[in-house]
Amino acid sequence: MRRLPKPRTSRDSQHVSSDEQTEIQAETPVEAKEVTFADLGLSQKVLSAVTDAGYTTPTPIQAGAIPHALQGKDVLGIAQTGTGKTAAFVLPMITRLEKGRARARMPRTLILEPTRELAAQVEENFIKYGKNHRLTVALLIGGVSFDEQEKKLERGADVLIATPVACSTISSAASCC
Repeated sequence: MRRLPKPRTSRDSQHVSSDEQTEIQAETPVEAKEVTFADLGLSQKVLSAVTDAGYTTPTPIQAGAIPHALQGKDVLGIAQTGTGKTAAFVLPMITRLEKGRARARMPRTLILEPTRELAAQVEENFIKYGKNHRLTVALLIGGVSFDEQEKKLERGADVLIATPVACSTISSAASCC
């Protein structure tokens, strides 16, 4: 059985032989083209919102996830805080919602978030990147009047963002989820 080489640490990189350095350098492409949001297949309306927000280059998690999400594939991504994971699923979702139509006040997208803070972050992303669309977003979280949230649902929402407890609480009062 073949053993994997021991992972290198930053301290090890100072003691790499010239043969190993050549081998490592040969593995990296000489001219890697920088990927842009336009390369990922997002709609023009979404690209415009991304540009207006000041972004030009996707993060690795965005570059890896967005094309698959646009194809409707399941995506599981792990990345550090602040790397754009929320935008990695919101941007293709808005592009996909652009192509369909709302049906009788039923949400076209349900996003469940474990905390109210994460749910609010997702709502902010939908507002920021969906500004060129006529999408209605409803946020169902605890600690806020359910009457107000229920009114939003009755008017109809394209995107329903909720915590599981809030969704089950309001769904027992009215069938939304």
